[in-house]
Formats: sequence, structure tokens, C-alpha cells
Amino acid sequence: MESTGRTENEQGEPLMKDTTKESSWSFRHIVILVTLCAVFVLVYGNTTLLASFFPTEAQDRGVSNSVVGIVFGSYSFTAFLFAPISGWLIPKFGARMVLIGGIMMCSVSLLLFSGCELLHSAASFAALSLVLRVLSATGAAASETSAMAIALEEFPNNLGTATGVMELFSGVGFAVGPAFGGFLYTAGGFKLPFIVFGSAMAAFVPVLFFAYSEKQEAECANQTEENNSSMLQALKIPGVLVIALCYITAGTILGFPDAILGPHLRDLMGLNASHIGLIFLISSLSYAFLSPVVGFIGDKTRWYRWMIVLGFVGVGGGFIVLGPAPFLSSILPTRKVWLVCVAMFLGGTFGGCLFISLMPELKITVRNYGMPDNASTNGIISGIFTSMINLGVTIGPILGAVLYQHTGFQWATMIEGFICIGQAFIMAAYVTIEKLVQRGKSGDHVKGEKSALLETTQVEEK
Repeated sequence: MESTGRTENEQGEPLMKDTTKESSWSFRHIVILVTLCAVFVLVYGNTTLLASFFPTEAQDRGVSNSVVGIVFGSYSFTAFLFAPISGWLIPKFGARMVLIGGIMMCSVSLLLFSGCELLHSAASFAALSLVLRVLSATGAAASETSAMAIALEEFPNNLGTATGVMELFSGVGFAVGPAFGGFLYTAGGFKLPFIVFGSAMAAFVPVLFFAYSEKQEAECANQTEENNSSMLQALKIPGVLVIALCYITAGTILGFPDAILGPHLRDLMGLNASHIGLIFLISSLSYAFLSPVVGFIGDKTRWYRWMIVLGFVGVGGGFIVLGPAPFLSSILPTRKVWLVCVAMFLGGTFGGCLFISLMPELKITVRNYGMPDNASTNGIISGIFTSMINLGVTIGPILGAVLYQHTGFQWATMIEGFICIGQAFIMAAYVTIEKLVQRGKSGDHVKGEKSALLETTQVEEK
């Protein structure tokens, strides 16, 4: 079925719900969701585990700051490259097996990372760290992509709620990772964080064998043989392309403050590292705890598109206030911690509105354009999610650092704010144009039916 937009019923209302699958929350669904939440805690904890101690260890061995930055930056870039491959592997081997393989790869890379303690040469320490970081990112991309594919399969009518809960626990993993790593590093040295976290991931593998049934994997494989799709096919759909661009822009939101907010708060406001960490925590906590609420509202109202628009506008406003933008300098005070806190709260709150709505909207779009509801399509959707958002996370710190260096903090945050608002206008324009095209085609269809009825009546009269 090909269409220029969303499938509609006779009243012109979009058919958004998949009524062919269960929408109730059975015990089995709860077990799967709990398992997926644990996966997100482990994957995002793995992402940030090194943050609190690795730079110091690397510098003690003579590794430069730029090389340390490359080691950290390689993670999101590798995830961007490998996520589409993970999506391609899912219909061939099953989401469960790709998930287990990804978790095992993360576990092995972490356990091997503990051996870097034995290397005293700066070059060998940096080289092995980079290789293992890339291996860890590959496993994380496979894990996250397959976890989202399982969510797409298991929660077709409650995807916003499920995604919101999973994002809550991804925020927990993201926040706990540095603290957990720092505590273990203080207690047992460089190798202990890697041994404990790597062992925990390995111990979780048996749970995954029972969380997703082999029968469902066989059904997914049969569906894939019948009707296969590709990411290129999906990206040719205008709506998917717009959402992919939304994911890239959303990824820049995550990475943009990392490179510039810390130095700004330290140099111009005199805050120490603990205070800066608490300010970053405002955004993370507001995002994490509001995500399930946003997901529930989205599932009930199905207003995902306009929630995306609202999210981008709100986050953009947060960046403009964060500076504050030069044109607001006469209205808002500069160098005030409370204003930074307000801006970070806005970013986290509206960020939840944005991020949680993207995945359900992406699934609705590909289904309404005729792509089959099978493992192949779910792999493509989750691959687009993981790949595009990690591309944005790669771009964000670079964009922030370049703008900060050449324009200063106020201009840099204002430009990122207008990028977000611009993305909101792109999404709103697409939705409006699609609606106008649908109305035009609906009107033509009605005219055609009236003409056919009139011709039939005339023939009968003759």
C-alpha cells in the first residue's frame, strides 16, 4: 500500500493504533519491560563509566587531552556507524540473539579494559583504550538497537509509555555510571570498575535467554522471508527523512552543552566541579522523571507530531535563556546560577516531550507508508533511532566547541536554540503540507465517486 501520508478512515482520521496486537499490560509484558530497562541501565552505565577517572589515568601516563577526547568521541561515532548493521542483523538472527551478542561484546570489552592498567606506555595505553572503546560502542549499538526492536514488537499500542519508562532507566544508567565508576576506582583502583561492571553484564546474559521467546523469533524470521525492507527504502519516505533529521538535531541537544557549559560555569561564575555536576543533573532528572508521563500522554492522545514540535520549541527556548541570548541581555540577568538552572530544567522537561514522541511517530510513519509490520521493519526503525541520534551526539560537542571558540557562550547557545526552533518549523511545515495534500486527494476521491454515481444514474434513466 503506497500513500502520500497517514492512512485515514472514512472520517479522515489517521489510523494510528495497531488493533491486531495486544495492548494490555500482561505479566509477560511487564517482565520484558523490566528486562529492557535493565539493559538500558547497563548500556548507558557502560557509556559513562569511564568519565570520572579515565582522563586522569590517561594524563598520568602522558596521554594528551586531545587523544582522550578521541577515545571518548569514538563511542558515539562507532554507534552511529554500526546501528544500521545491527538493524540488518535483527531479522536474520532475531532481536534476542543480537541483544545477547551486544551485551556479551560490552562485557568482554570492559573485562579486557581492566588490563590497560598493565600498560605504562602512553601510545600503547591510548591505542588499546581506543580499540576497546570502539568494541564496547559496537556492542552497545547492537544492544540498544535490538532492545528498541523488541519494544516495537511487544508494545505496539503503548510504545510511548514503554519508551518513556526505558528512557527513565537510561537516565539512571547515564547518571549512575560516573558515580559508580568513581566509587569503585577509589576503592580498588583502575581495574575494579571494569571487572565489576563487565561481570554484571555477563551475569545478565542468562536472563535475556528467557525474556524473549524463541517462538516469537521464529515468527519474526518467517515474516522477514515473506517481505523484507531496507533502511534506504525507509529513508526515501519524506516523513521518515524528516524524523531522521529530528533525531540528528535531538542528538546535538544532548552533546552540545558538554563542551561549553562546564568551562562557562567555572570561569565566569566560579563554580566548582560538584556544583557543575549538580546543574547538569537538573536537566537529567527533569527529563528522566517526566519521560513516563509524557509517554503515557502521547499514547492516550496520539499527538506525537505536535509534541515533537512543542519539544523542539521548548528546548530551543531553554538554550536561548541559558546564554542568555544577546537580544535578551537587557531583560534577563547574566552570570546568574538560578537562570542557568531554569534553562536546564526547560531543556530536560521539553527534551522529554521531544525524545519520547519520536519513536512512536517513526513507527506510525513507516507503517502508514506501506512498510510491513515485521522484524525487518522494526530493525530498520530501531537502527534509524540509534544511528541518527548518535550522529547528532557526535556533532553536538564539536558544534558547541567551534561556536563557543568563535562567538562566545551567549551567541553559541542562541544559535543552537534557533537550530532547535528551526527544526520545529520544519516538522510543523511537513505536517501541514501533508494534511493539505491529503485533503486535496480526499476531495478528488469524493468528486470521482460523485461523477461515477451520476453517470450510473444517467445510464439507468436511459
